[in-house]
Amino acid sequence: MNNVTTIDYKAIVESMADMIIITDNDGIITYVSPQWEKILGYTASEMMGHRRWDFMSEDEARKLQDKFFPYFERRIPFYMLTHVMTHKDGNRVVIESSGTPVFNKQGEFEGYRVNNRDITQRSLSEDYESQMKEDAYATLLKYQRVITNISKMFMDSPFDQLDVAINSSLSQFRNPS
Repeated sequence: MNNVTTIDYKAIVESMADMIIITDNDGIITYVSPQWEKILGYTASEMMGHRRWDFMSEDEARKLQDKFFPYFERRIPFYMLTHVMTHKDGNRVVIESSGTPVFNKQGEFEGYRVNNRDITQRSLSEDYESQMKEDAYATLLKYQRVITNISKMFMDSPFDQLDVAINSSLSQFRNPS
């Protein structure tokens, strides 16, 4: 059986793409893996002694607290909580977090070990896809109006005036007000 040492664990954690934090029972950060500095721009010493919501807007902090506190109060694991943190340069970074409560040998709660992933690019892609769907739907509605107008014109307009009516309808589509 292979004996994995503390040094081995540290090397594994420090080489992972995911970001790890460990908090105490008050949510104060006591350990930060090096990836946090790569993703958020803060050094470990800048983050330790703070809570994670110290690194986000007040609105985002409230959202995260609302999501997280039910788990914290019951001392249970949480999975894929999404929140937005603020990079040291002011940019938004979308983080997905999953955490496990840590208990000592006496069963007393000591804090959380939290695995975090930067999902900013995935989030941007999802936002872009959503916007594209909204734009396609809006375009479809415009075409539907034109087709409805043209159909109505065929019914209501004299045959010799159809080309004027159709061009009028199409010009409304090209230059919507």
